[in-house]
Amino acid sequence: MTPYGASAAGNVSVTLGGVAATVTSVSDTLINITLPALASGNYQMQVEVEGVGIALASPANLGFSVALYVGSVAPVRGSMAGGTSVTVSGYGFASDVDQNHVMICNVPCEPTAVTSTQLVCISGPILTPTSTTTYKLGGGETLLSGAETLASYTARGELAFDSNISTNYDHGSDPCWVGIDLGYGTAALLTKVRLIPYFSGWGRSQIAGLQVQGSHNGSTWSTVYTIMDEAATGWNTYDMPENITAYRYLRVSKAGFHGIELTTFTDVAACPIKVEVDADDVSESNVVVANQTFEYSTADTPTITGLSPTMGS
Repeated sequence: MTPYGASAAGNVSVTLGGVAATVTSVSDTLINITLPALASGNYQMQVEVEGVGIALASPANLGFSVALYVGSVAPVRGSMAGGTSVTVSGYGFASDVDQNHVMICNVPCEPTAVTSTQLVCISGPILTPTSTTTYKLGGGETLLSGAETLASYTARGELAFDSNISTNYDHGSDPCWVGIDLGYGTAALLTKVRLIPYFSGWGRSQIAGLQVQGSHNGSTWSTVYTIMDEAATGWNTYDMPENITAYRYLRVSKAGFHGIELTTFTDVAACPIKVEVDADDVSESNVVVANQTFEYSTADTPTITGLSPTMGS
């Protein structure tokens, strides 16, 4: 731009989205500024030359963009009961702490403090089979909420997880499989599988040989458990081996089985951290899923082993 009438830096002011920048030098053809701390988004630039007028730059072609970036997370593990102070380092955070939103494993991490380069939040409790039985958290919810259903017969995949025993997943392909994708950056330990077969002896016998499998990439699968016998009428529960690998993708697979309703129980291993900023002076909300992950860990979950005295006046 050409700042006509400006002979000194004091005669010129520059703002981005209403936030003042520091003008460091001015010439007839160039203005140098030091940017203020800005939340991520696209900003309109305004230049005012004292005694001359105001010039506006269109955000579409001459605006200024600030990216939302997460560089590191500390600590990387915390209590399954929540309460861990998590520091997210990066830039593009909103100066108003309430305009920043953080999710870990689909659980809100409540922001408590923010600077231009750091966002601090307090993790919430995670509800998994371990946390609900060992630590008595919540009502036994699982990581299935928000997971994407995958199946060899896509149109019927949802029927395996709809909690309705009058519907079921079936497909005569070889292999026939149905499962879930927990999402980018998320890995879970499968602890238990419950299934109900088709209401016939034929349907129950088909469960024999059903393989429970996990995958890191959705294409290469490892078998973690094989059901050896035909299923009983009604719900059947199978405990998975201990110390198995955590996987993003989980499925059951066999050549051509028919009529199955499934429930999987998983303990989270690690999840990506999702940050969203929605400042007033930003053209739209900005969301980034960090490459770093946070693990809800039993080793980092404090437990109370005794209480004394147990009564008082």
